[in-house]
Amino acid sequence: YKLLIEYGVALPLHPEYRTLPMVWYLPPLSPILKTSDSTDANVLFSHVDNMRIPVAYLANILTAGDADAVRNSLKILVGLRQYIRNVTILKKPGKDILNGTNLGEEKAQGLYRLLSIAKYSDRFVIPASHKERTGNMHVYQGNSGFETVGGCSGCNTWHEN
Repeated sequence: YKLLIEYGVALPLHPEYRTLPMVWYLPPLSPILKTSDSTDANVLFSHVDNMRIPVAYLANILTAGDADAVRNSLKILVGLRQYIRNVTILKKPGKDILNGTNLGEEKAQGLYRLLSIAKYSDRFVIPASHKERTGNMHVYQGNSGFETVGGCSGCNTWHEN
């Protein structure tokens, strides 16, 4: 949810097949063909089109050909990479780098935490259930939500308690 809705960097694989993916993907930050040492945000973001993996190729895989969505995601990731590099290595935050993205300093730190040092509970959604009350959850798989097994009177009327 955070990668897709809050930060806008996650993309579905082959949305043209009209299937809702269970896994969302981040476009890879491949090496830039022509490197420069500039820290100017406009120069950094112009390198998105010069990466070794072409944006058009990533767009065909991840967004059904929408190259702008891939570019936006890559700009956010490139800006985040340069911002964290400035903070950790150069010891000076380059706030102007984040101007080309939808990230502020707080959101950039949150995305960095999520992508690199997130806790297990941040990465996965574990259904809440108590084994002593529900028994074998695999028997009820696909019938109803984990918290309403046998408790919903209208949604699974064929199930006897």
